[in-house]
Amino acid sequence: MFELKREESFGTRLTKALIYRDIKPHDLAVKMGVTDGTISQYRKEDGIDPKIDRVAIIANILQVNPVWLLGYSVPMIFEPKLRNPTQEEQDVLAAYLDASDEKKDIICGILGVKRANTDSKSLGVG
Repeated sequence: MFELKREESFGTRLTKALIYRDIKPHDLAVKMGVTDGTISQYRKEDGIDPKIDRVAIIANILQVNPVWLLGYSVPMIFEPKLRNPTQEEQDVLAAYLDASDEKKDIICGILGVKRANTDSKSLGVG
């Protein structure tokens, strides 16, 4: 069974994340477009917890796990487990990289993703 335990307040975790990332509360406020007072309220031990959309914004700015930021017993830094691609995935990627720009656009359209700059220079290949 999956169980989360709340270990600390949002305010405590926010303060720890600011220190860890060496970001001043004022700078966080500016990046979020809120007042210094709002950040001050978030940082208080018995202060207000932000709405979930603001938690996500703060977590993204500070590059920390939003669940950790809420005070729960999970790692501070979210690190998805990476795996080696299968041979089939490697073959598909190689075929994509060898395709013309027109075909890459078609493939991305089918997948519903925005095409990134994938020329060999931007990938550090060649």
